[in-house]
Amino acid sequence: FGAIASGTNLLQKVVGDVYVNKSKAIEGAIVKSGDEITTVSKSNATVLFGDEVYQLRENTTFVLPKSIEKKDTSSLIAGSVLAAFTPGKPRQMKIGGKATLSIRGTGIYAQVDAKGLVHYCLCYGQSTLSSHNHSVDLDTQSKFHKDLITLEDGSIRTPKFTERKLDH
Repeated sequence: FGAIASGTNLLQKVVGDVYVNKSKAIEGAIVKSGDEITTVSKSNATVLFGDEVYQLRENTTFVLPKSIEKKDTSSLIAGSVLAAFTPGKPRQMKIGGKATLSIRGTGIYAQVDAKGLVHYCLCYGQSTLSSHNHSVDLDTQSKFHKDLITLEDGSIRTPKFTERKLDH
């Protein structure tokens, strides 16, 4: 993602049409806690938020945490996000209304597909993926890129080869 200054909250990169709180945004625009950032087809954005970096893919709606405080939660409503977090600073992210991710100094990729299923990859670090009735702890001490899928019933499992949709 490149070097960032801690405490910077802005759209570092904008390709195509990107909206903040439903208003068209430009590269370098300041973002605030709780802002909703939306990308459309053939668009993407890189968002710096404190010491976190979010790369939103096309057709994504993402809500920043209500504050930089780590107790506050971000939300991936639709689409895909690749994100990096500072080690030792826990954060939570709601994913598609089906799962909550507890992040502990981690690189992650999350996607909500057209059917509302949650696809998740722990790229490095530690995390816990939880639904209303399941929870899975992950770490990458033995291997990078651990993939999971959260199904309609809230169950969490490793995806079958034909279910793998993560392209990061």
